[in-house]
Amino acid sequence: MLYFIVRVIINTIVLGITVTVLPGIHVFPLLDTPTGEILSFFGTGLVLAIVNSLVRPLVLFLSGNLYISQMALVVLLTNALVLYLVEVFSPTWWYVESVIWIIPGAVIMAVTALILEAIFGLDSPVISEHEKRSPFYWRWLASLPTGRRNRIIENMRLRQVHDIIWRYGIDIVFDRTPLAGFRQFMQRLIYRRRQAVINESTAATVRL
Repeated sequence: MLYFIVRVIINTIVLGITVTVLPGIHVFPLLDTPTGEILSFFGTGLVLAIVNSLVRPLVLFLSGNLYISQMALVVLLTNALVLYLVEVFSPTWWYVESVIWIIPGAVIMAVTALILEAIFGLDSPVISEHEKRSPFYWRWLASLPTGRRNRIIENMRLRQVHDIIWRYGIDIVFDRTPLAGFRQFMQRLIYRRRQAVINESTAATVRL
């Protein structure tokens, strides 16, 4: 739950930066007060978090090898799709003047979200998670025909490998910055029920 709340806060900050930088993207306040404007940003941040959690895994899952070879393009198109869907699901307070603004908006959102997620520790590597049951998608895959199942599993494994390398890489980089203390504090809050990599040396992190 805390992970999702932090995610919404990050999305709200990202939206604020995007709206400030780009004149073609607007957030309209629910009420004609400062509180109403803040609520509009948080509401849009909530919609963005929900859309992101549904669309991004699906796109990355379907892209498979393309995600590895054309990562920047896939991420950009995914963010553009998410930005468009946010406007569809929150038309009363989130408005994009033209399709032209979607691409630069997607770029700004991708970069700022990447930085903030790293600072807040949302991309922390987890050493192990003990689950009583296998995730539902692995059970679903087991029911598919062999050929189709193998292709889907290959895409999922590629994404898993990329995510693991990325998470550990970010952790190693940020452990050498002045932001390491804040990141580790947030990691302890967000991952208090899981074994996240915190306070490990670079050598120990690489071995993991």
